[in-house]
Amino acid sequence: MIEASADVSPSAQIAGSARVWHLAQVREGAQIGEETIVGRGAYIGEGVRVGARCKIQNYALVYEPASLADGVFVGPAAVFTNDHAPRAINADGSLKSASDWDRVGVTVERGAVGLGISCLIGLPLGWAMGKWPWLRELLDSWVQVLMSVPPIVIVVVGMIWLGPTAGVVVLVVALVTLPLLVTAVRDAVAGVDADLLDMARVFARSRAWTVRRIILPAVAPPVLSALTVAVGQSVRVTVMSELLSTTTGLGAQVQQARTNLETADVFALSVVMAGLTLALELCVLGPLRRRLARPST
Repeated sequence: MIEASADVSPSAQIAGSARVWHLAQVREGAQIGEETIVGRGAYIGEGVRVGARCKIQNYALVYEPASLADGVFVGPAAVFTNDHAPRAINADGSLKSASDWDRVGVTVERGAVGLGISCLIGLPLGWAMGKWPWLRELLDSWVQVLMSVPPIVIVVVGMIWLGPTAGVVVLVVALVTLPLLVTAVRDAVAGVDADLLDMARVFARSRAWTVRRIILPAVAPPVLSALTVAVGQSVRVTVMSELLSTTTGLGAQVQQARTNLETADVFALSVVMAGLTLALELCVLGPLRRRLARPST
């Protein structure tokens, strides 16, 4: 659904289930995925790609050539800049034009993809290690080795294997957060009260009932705590990896600011990193913890 007051370019690709609200502007060649919501007064720049089920709040500005993965949340009046050194004029005093900009693609997906891979592997693996002692004995040492490897070593090895690409960032985030999630789930599953499980068997409760009423309530709090730590780690490691291995993203902008001795920009980017972690905590992890803390009915 596209509101009549929205300014949408004919060449923009808007999914049928997407919603573009009043006074929003979507420029030429932009792509909006399924079930994505573009709020009132938001701006989507030329050629910007927005994935499925994203939510772009009112008056947010997403400039080209940004690329948002599926499920990304952009807060009200947030700005995705696209210039290493945003200035109104050039060094000679002439007005800047589009050809004078040094564009920086803002890619949200790297850390999210790495953390997603870590969850897909770490959660079921930790569950299996907590359930079967023989598997725990087999893999515990390897998990501890992976936890002890410094992220910088993984970056260097990743650059040797993959070159200076975004794949290095995904690899580092996945390998750094994986042991955190594995150990949290492993210990939580192994620590489920055996007496409660025996009671469920005595009363012939189904496996689904046992998982929903006994196992998940015991496992969820420590796992969510570990996930909170993993989110913070993923932001820090993503920026560090971008700083060393790519030319785009927050890390690359930190490197650019450091090279230009722009201390204020470094501090500002640090605030942005902290804001990303805080936004994930307030908008995703916090509500999920509160939901799980409610008594089952």
